[in-house]
Amino acid sequence: MTDFRVILLAVIGDRLQCVTRYDTAHGFAHRDILRFDGSLLRKEPMQENDFDLAFDAAYADITFNHERHLAAFLATRTE
Repeated sequence: MTDFRVILLAVIGDRLQCVTRYDTAHGFAHRDILRFDGSLLRKEPMQENDFDLAFDAAYADITFNHERHLAAFLATRTE
């Protein structure tokens, strides 16, 4: 695998929003943690250097922790 993207999306109101994403942009596997307004809260490098292993870890995290990620995302809402 040369690159990947695993994205958690949520429909909030009438908008589709990216909650968090794992990708290999910038040449390394990492997770982008986003705020409700779409800005980057922080970037967390993944421990896995092999993109195949990083993809599997990212997919598992999104699958098993999507509710926790969504709650953290919604907590950044400032409306």
